Amino acid sequence: IVRRLLRLYREGEGARLSVNTERRFAALVEMEELLDKVRDLRSSLVRSHAPADHAEGLALRVLERWQLAEVRFRECLRYDPFHGPAWLELTWCLNELGRHDEAEEAARRTVRLLPNILASWRSLANTLYCLGRIEEGNEVLDYTPQKTDPDDPVDRHIDEYFDSYTQLKTFMRGKDWPCSEP
Repeated sequence: IVRRLLRLYREGEGARLSVNTERRFAALVEMEELLDKVRDLRSSLVRSHAPADHAEGLALRVLERWQLAEVRFRECLRYDPFHGPAWLELTWCLNELGRHDEAEEAARRTVRLLPNILASWRSLANTLYCLGRIEEGNEVLDYTPQKTDPDDPVDRHIDEYFDSYTQLKTFMRGKDWPCSEP
């Protein structure tokens, strides 16, 4: 169930970002169904709940239930404080909830735990942008150890997202940078 959810998460992220509403709706319905199964699985576990908490958090994040996802990722980290993917996803949730100072701490932990994962660095840069620290965010992006996969819809979305910052950085130099607008 967890492997299926992780596969669907990847597809769901692409669908969530898609303009194809039928595809998006189908992915979200399947995610809801799997979410119920993961919850049942988690309640039956005797040992570490970390994998199930992480999987449930991913489903909740795709469904944009940020507060519930945050709770699951924090539970995962309670069982396994070195779970890099949970720190990464927690960063996204905290940014979506507008808690950027907390997100920065989570993003820096993510980079320490997953230094070779592009999403770690992008998440830190995004958080720094949200905090108005544009130049520092640009330095992080310049440092990223790898490039995105142009065939991956999530990576394409990330590239477009950060390209909008790059295009506006000279315009915004010296001005306040509201996180809600690129």
